[in-house]
Order: sequence, then structure tokens, then C-alpha cells
Amino acid sequence: MSAKQCLSKIFESILLVVDVHFQQSYRPTGRFNDVKKYYSFKHWDYGLKTQTLHYLDGALVHSSPHYPGNTHDFEIFKKHISKVNRLLRKTEEETDQPDEELLSEEYPELWAILGDKAYTGGDDYTRMISIMKENQMLTNADQRRNRALSRERVIIENYYGRMLMLWGIIKKIYTYEHDSYDTIFSVCGSLTNYHMIRNPLRAEEGDFYKEHVANQDRKLILLYHVNICFLCSNNRQT
Repeated sequence: MSAKQCLSKIFESILLVVDVHFQQSYRPTGRFNDVKKYYSFKHWDYGLKTQTLHYLDGALVHSSPHYPGNTHDFEIFKKHISKVNRLLRKTEEETDQPDEELLSEEYPELWAILGDKAYTGGDDYTRMISIMKENQMLTNADQRRNRALSRERVIIENYYGRMLMLWGIIKKIYTYEHDSYDTIFSVCGSLTNYHMIRNPLRAEEGDFYKEHVANQDRKLILLYHVNICFLCSNNRQT
């Protein structure tokens, strides 16, 4: 694991962080039943999803092929569990090192991966440490743990923010052929990793990413209300 890359401040066993990048895209042509799989109800728009795995310094380790926007993050994760476990596998030397942290008995040959609430249940497939859902009965210790793990995951938002700042094709609505998207995302990810060598990720880039997502949501909500008003106006006229 090359000196465990960047040790987590919470669990020293965490090697990777997982998340899914959503990018708006054009509405595919065809009947609604054929294209609705690209519509994300979370993002209120059509788009493509790509699962990304990162070291704790933010560097991109692996990106999956894209999936339609309505695909659940956890379903994408399960499709690539073999790749995830290969990346998490300890070397012979690392296997001999003491490791008594969470899920070490269930997965003694693996380092851990950190995911958000969408990955609850991931420990059935790998050494997944996930943020606990708020609808569970959380103790004060659980809440502190969630906050600490959330701080670890912020590095992915910083990385996505850096990608948006560097590459317009990632920031804008994707209007090209879907068949080209995986290559474009992979190249932009590799170049972003190279850019990080002399320019470490900063918190402001995570803020930039969150503001970008919020702006998209505001535009879509406004468009939704405009359409509702238009339909109501037409109904009154008829």
C-alpha cells in the first residue's frame, strides 16, 4: 500500500474513499420509458454517474464506466466489488502487521474503504466503513464518529471541485456521445492527479463544487416552477 498512502485520522485501516460523480447530460432521444433510467430524481435532471475511488489525499485511484443517472450508488459499487477488493488487499508484510480495527476479523486480508450513507450494508461485500444513517438511534459517540468520517470524505468534494475548475467538459452539461464519456473522464482524472503533484487540494475547491451543485439545483427548481406556472396558465385559458 506504499506506506498506507495517507493515514486516516480516525481509522488507520482506511485506505480508500468511494463516491459517485454525477454529471448532467442531454436527454437521450427515444420514448420516455427508454430514457427515464438516465433521469436522477436526486439531481432533478438527466445525467451520467461514475464511481470514483480515492486515496485519502484525494488522488484518483480508479474510475468506473459510466452508468445512467437513475442507477443507485450502491448498485454501482456492487458491480465493481472485485476491483475494489483487489485494491484493498494487503501485501504479505501488511498482513503480519497488527490490525484490530473495525471489521478486521471479518476481512483480515483487506484494508478498509470509507463510504457515505448510501453504502450502508457494504460490509456484507468488503471492509466497508460507512457513515451511519440519521434515522438510526445514534448515541453521542455515533454522532461524533459520523462527523469525523464526514471530514475524511470532504477530500472527494475537493477533488471534484478541482476537476470542475480545470476541465470545462466536466463542469458543463455533457452533450457528446455517451460512448466517449469514460475516456474523457479518465483522461481528465489522470491530468487532475498530475496537477495535484505541485498543487495539493484545498478546502475552497470543495466549496466551489458544493456551490456548483447548489446552483444546478436552484436552476432546476426555478425551471420546474416556471413549467408549473405555464401549465396552470394554459389550464385556466382552456
